[in-house]
Amino acid sequence: MTQGNKDMRVGKLLLMLVIAFGINVITGTSVRAADADLAKWDKLAKFSPKSKIKVDHKLLSNLLKYAVMPYNARAKKGESQRIQRPRTGTKIRHSAARTSKRKRLNMIAFKFVRGNPTYRKALDNYLGYLQDVPVAALNRDQQLAYWLNFHNAGVLRMLIDGKKASQMDPNGQRKGPYFEPRFQVAGERISLADIRDNIILRNWKDASVLYGICYGGRSGPNMLAEAFEGQNVHALLERNARDYLRSPRGIKLVGTTLNYSEFFSWYADRFGGEQGIREQVRKYGDGQAVSNLDRVNRYRSKRFSWKLAELRSSSNALAAVANSGLNTSGNIDFGVWNHVNTGSGSGVSN
Repeated sequence: MTQGNKDMRVGKLLLMLVIAFGINVITGTSVRAADADLAKWDKLAKFSPKSKIKVDHKLLSNLLKYAVMPYNARAKKGESQRIQRPRTGTKIRHSAARTSKRKRLNMIAFKFVRGNPTYRKALDNYLGYLQDVPVAALNRDQQLAYWLNFHNAGVLRMLIDGKKASQMDPNGQRKGPYFEPRFQVAGERISLADIRDNIILRNWKDASVLYGICYGGRSGPNMLAEAFEGQNVHALLERNARDYLRSPRGIKLVGTTLNYSEFFSWYADRFGGEQGIREQVRKYGDGQAVSNLDRVNRYRSKRFSWKLAELRSSSNALAAVANSGLNTSGNIDFGVWNHVNTGSGSGVSN
């Protein structure tokens, strides 16, 4: 064997050793990272089953009352509608809103909230407040309400900033603000996607929790006009499930075909596939849909629309609110507690 061939064999051997070492390092790093993530989710899954601690979500409820127009809050034809709001120093009169009652779709006044720095500041204060809550000291129902509110308030804030709702697609590219670890809870950096995928869906196996995760669009479950609380979280999830399964947003029977939202396809493992959708209709659907289920012999998934559930036109978009006297001085009363106004107090009570 010539010296050149020996050198070539030595070079190949060294290259193989370097590649093997690199793969080992990468694999070891990946395993350590996966172990660290698992430890993080286990840490955030801890709860106190006998805890009586309650988290105050009053601020979020008041913020949602300003921004969300429930589908059943229409005024009668020819009448204006006055909806009770926290005091702003001026009266707020809402015109009769042509909210889509047939679709049971709550509409969100993004135009209003984008134009009010005080609203955004209050929402940021609420998100900051949540990061200080001792989440492991809560019982499971308090935690579920906490995480659903955290996710939905974060989504609302993201959409106010004009970010695309489509980045939340579970089958998408998984990049954008929704996936950025912008929050810190119990010393751990987390994203909104983490709250949905690694906390809520990891720790609550019942499919009903999916009806509480808001995407801001017209095809998904509603953004409610009130916050979840530990004592009402399951009742509100059932209400949202009924609204979704009793509207064409969720399912629509056409002859013998059951058309269903792509939302159910995303979480087929949780809902149980097509048979599981039938069970959801039996549980939450209206009488007509339930009575016609036995005729169904075909299923068809409807593409999920990422178009925002947004009030737009002057007759429909809470036009009075935009000029209602909301100021930017921070004096608006959104029903905030001491923690938000002064930084004192936690908003958490026994």
